[in-house]
Amino acid sequence: MAQGAGHDHRDGRRRLRLSPTIAELVAAIEGLPHAAWSGRAFRHVAPQYPPLSGEGARINGGRWNPPNSFATLYFGLSRATVVAEFNRLATKFGLATSAFLPRVLYGYDLVVNDALDLRVADAREALGLDDRALSADPPSLCQQIGEATVTCGREAILAPSATRLGDALAVYIGRLGPGTRLSHEELERWDGRRRCRRDRTDWRHPVARVTGSAALASARFHHQRRPTLE
Repeated sequence: MAQGAGHDHRDGRRRLRLSPTIAELVAAIEGLPHAAWSGRAFRHVAPQYPPLSGEGARINGGRWNPPNSFATLYFGLSRATVVAEFNRLATKFGLATSAFLPRVLYGYDLVVNDALDLRVADAREALGLDDRALSADPPSLCQQIGEATVTCGREAILAPSATRLGDALAVYIGRLGPGTRLSHEELERWDGRRRCRRDRTDWRHPVARVTGSAALASARFHHQRRPTLE
């Protein structure tokens, strides 16, 4: 199968195959609808960071932006999605969720006027984004799509969460246009001393209990591997 743009003979629509270039992704995105979205969303942030920064994602990258690129705010459209994403992150690094605490959960009221909506199966198919690529680590194709989306001047991407639980929203702060609204309020502080309140989700990721020298070695290992998060 050839790389880049391909042709589907079943319905005549042109779709991207395998390793598209940014230019090919830009062209494909330009042919997709411009979506508006408004509603409630959620994200968690380390206490030392402002709730509207996005700088951590700019430096480290995220699912919908490459490292050292552009400030991006990542949201779950439900609290359950934020919980699932947090647990997935801890599992990815082989750490307990307590390694990332404390965190602050914020609720946001948003109005976005120009988003790429990848919750629509046809839009994902047009970009060659299948379920495997949507949840892949590293998220190479997703990051390319994010770069192309910003190149197109769009403000955000709506997409199914990589956890397969609910939907996520990535907002490109530097691309927000007139009429976009983004306000926030603090909802909870996660410090590891209690369970989360509303859905009874335990943030203390289950890990094997170790003692003595094994515990010290494990603590040093986890400290060395802990990523820096916003």
